[in-house]
Amino acid sequence: MKKWISILILSFLSLLSILPVLAITINHVKISQRWSDLNSQILTLKVIRDHEDQVIKHNARISKDRNNLSIESLNASCKQLRPLSKERERLNKLNSNSLLAQSKEVWERKRALEKSNHQLVWNCEQMHNDFAFVRLEQATEMDNEDIESLFSLFNPENPVAPLVFFTCWKMTKQTTPLGNEVWLTHAEAISRWI
Repeated sequence: MKKWISILILSFLSLLSILPVLAITINHVKISQRWSDLNSQILTLKVIRDHEDQVIKHNARISKDRNNLSIESLNASCKQLRPLSKERERLNKLNSNSLLAQSKEVWERKRALEKSNHQLVWNCEQMHNDFAFVRLEQATEMDNEDIESLFSLFNPENPVAPLVFFTCWKMTKQTTPLGNEVWLTHAEAISRWI
């Protein structure tokens, strides 16, 4: 019986001697976990700082390369565009003795094109100190080539293009008496001033 008691006491003492090692191991795991969390926070902050630096560099490049929106220069660029010039040429080339040229629809279309200005004119409303709202003065008829020409004025690769973002672009498809497809286009955009 004494033998069993001594074995039990020795077992208890050996188990008791493991407790400091266990406490040291648990403490080490907690410290390692805290260091790991701190390292991940540092990496997150570094990624955020690097992203902010990239944004600052990009914005500096944009402000160096771009000018603020000037409605006068935009309208001057748009005056160089001649909307529906192909349709005007086709109407002028029609033989005046042909039935098509003498039809009421073609005559009305030709007269409407002669009367209408068909110029792209933009209006600008200054909303805040650094924010402008731009829209076409009136919905304008354009064909596909005219739309491409208009978009080329706002192409980001164009160094003189203003920094403008379209917020509304509505196009209604129409067919002319000559079978041409034209689009009645209305556009609105915003511009942040640099």
